[in-house]
Amino acid sequence: MATWKSFLNVRFAMANDINDQWTDWFSKYETQHDNLRLAKISSESDALFEVLSAASQTTISQREIPPSRISSTGNIIIDSTGGFVKFESRLERDFITIMALRRGVRVIDAQPIKIGYFDEDFRLRSYTPDFHIVRRVYHNNIPTHLESIFVEVKFTSELNGPKSPDLIGKFKHAQRWAKRRGWRFAVYSEDEIRTPELHRAEQLMPFRRNPENTKLETAIASLLRTGGPKLIQNVQQELGNFPSNLVFSEVLRMLANRQIASDPMSLVTENSLVSMWQDF
Repeated sequence: MATWKSFLNVRFAMANDINDQWTDWFSKYETQHDNLRLAKISSESDALFEVLSAASQTTISQREIPPSRISSTGNIIIDSTGGFVKFESRLERDFITIMALRRGVRVIDAQPIKIGYFDEDFRLRSYTPDFHIVRRVYHNNIPTHLESIFVEVKFTSELNGPKSPDLIGKFKHAQRWAKRRGWRFAVYSEDEIRTPELHRAEQLMPFRRNPENTKLETAIASLLRTGGPKLIQNVQQELGNFPSNLVFSEVLRMLANRQIASDPMSLVTENSLVSMWQDF
């Protein structure tokens, strides 16, 4: 009974966490600055932007990391097959890490497209978002549709700094460009990225490439499928024919590969509650 009450409490908390996961900096900015909403903006440059041809609005580009003062550049491996995504800052690396572990994320692509637009002085400008995310959207645990999100990753010091007006202008055009195509544009700062979700993702990421123990994986999945949510320590006890450390390691691998679920905002311990996704 205690376990079931714990599950209900954790499940309620997780529902709130998941709803908040996709709230980005730009959405919060617009909520606080209604006058910046695209629907209320009417200017000659916006009108001119609307008549840009598709060819001038977008061009596919390959990501090249230029020399800069940014402290960290490189690649991060995101799956068991060795697939990787390039990053050019530690904050971008952290963003990739949480996306790789987040439910429903199917694609993480670095700088996939260039957006052309006219600024307020009628100069042709271009802007390239940092990432393209494709995710499966779930409603009441039922998959509904795929959503494309183009993402900019920036520190709040940059977003609120002297270049803020220019950045907001780019973001408005990117948002309009995305909305016209049925997509989304979002901006993530360290406030949305460096959360407990990141700590959990960093804990689990190394286990994504662990070789699967097919027999143990089947046993864990069967136990959760028939018995419902369980504490990991109870899974270890009920699968006593397997060494407890191997059970824990396999649970971590399954969580890392999104085969089973746990609280996305908490580090995984033997006292963590795990379940199949349909019970999440």
